[in-house]
Amino acid sequence: MQRDPTLKQLPFNVNAATTTRTDELHPGGGLGLGLQGAGYTVGIWEADEGPIWVPELQEWLPMTYVGRDHEQLAGRVTLLDPPQGFFSQHATHVAGTIGGSGNGANPAMAAPARGMAPQVDMLSLSSVDDFNEMAILAPSIQVSNHSYGLGTLGWSVWDVDDLNGEIGKELFHSNRRHRLLAG
Repeated sequence: MQRDPTLKQLPFNVNAATTTRTDELHPGGGLGLGLQGAGYTVGIWEADEGPIWVPELQEWLPMTYVGRDHEQLAGRVTLLDPPQGFFSQHATHVAGTIGGSGNGANPAMAAPARGMAPQVDMLSLSSVDDFNEMAILAPSIQVSNHSYGLGTLGWSVWDVDDLNGEIGKELFHSNRRHRLLAG
């Protein structure tokens, strides 16, 4: 299998939208659906990026939350768990890929950063109690993202029958539309 030479490898979400065909769902896309994620909520669970020393507090704090003030995300990210520590560059990057608005001070940089669902709302949580939190939040989220680095190559979409344990089965049997993305 060879990479399509017409696709340039650039660090922009616009390329991901093309390769996943998400751009076909957007306004002006080939399917004529005009979907942008409005009215949907994605849960983003993030593993700790590693602690950062805070001299003023004389303690180490985790970096696990989406940077909710980022211009691509402002007004659409709610921090839960309760938020402690600092924003994670990885979690913020993931949130931008999922729901970057495509708006910003520099249109030449902002437009290519538009996420797959640029109007979606997002919840930001740490991975510490993810299955219990998913069980509580499942009625209000349609997708959950768990990019923990589980030692897998690539991404997995887990369905009800793939999960072991009562919490997972109860969560997914009562919320059949929910999809868990992990990688």
